[in-house]
Amino acid sequence: MTVTLMLTGLMLPALVQVRENAHRVVCSSNLRQVGLAAVMYADDYSGDLPHSTYALPGGRKQEMMAAHRGGQEDHWEGLGWLWHFMYFSAPDILYCPSHTGEHPYERYEKHYRVPSAVRIYTNYHYAGQLDWETGRKRRLDQSQTLIATDGMRTMRDFNHRTGLNVLRGDNSVNWLDNGSVVKMLPAGSAELPDDDDDTYARIWDIIGGDTDGN
Repeated sequence: MTVTLMLTGLMLPALVQVRENAHRVVCSSNLRQVGLAAVMYADDYSGDLPHSTYALPGGRKQEMMAAHRGGQEDHWEGLGWLWHFMYFSAPDILYCPSHTGEHPYERYEKHYRVPSAVRIYTNYHYAGQLDWETGRKRRLDQSQTLIATDGMRTMRDFNHRTGLNVLRGDNSVNWLDNGSVVKMLPAGSAELPDDDDDTYARIWDIIGGDTDGN
């Protein structure tokens, strides 16, 4: 019995890593589907990316994990527009299997069908339709245009703990092995500031500056 427990203890970290590696692959596939949907959306809307109210100046960039602001039927937001206009078949692709925080798909599944006062959060953070420094429209015609990455609203939304999958304008998804990003985030929802655009501009600059991945 003791030997069995010892072997189990030795094998457990390896099994956890195998599972996490599998989750990263699923996460990467989800983001590629989001990228394809964004391309189709841009083709239909004169090259524009989905609108996000939170991408506007002073718009609370930490909220750009939201797919719907809550309230009226037309309060879709960011990546949520891709679901609303049926550019992919199921909203569960907006959720990472590694997520252990407050926003699992099951919490919001019924609200995708019938929007309510509940704000719908995904597990992915949208970069927005506007450049966060210049305010100009962002386009998909540049390969390094950032589209989305793993959730960054709070530390609990950081799906993979040690890094992020990053979706770019050429529909590539790169792994960014950078645990420093999570240290820049609020610990939880209670610690979210009213407006923290500068922090998120720095975070996106860190992500955008790393073009290597695996």
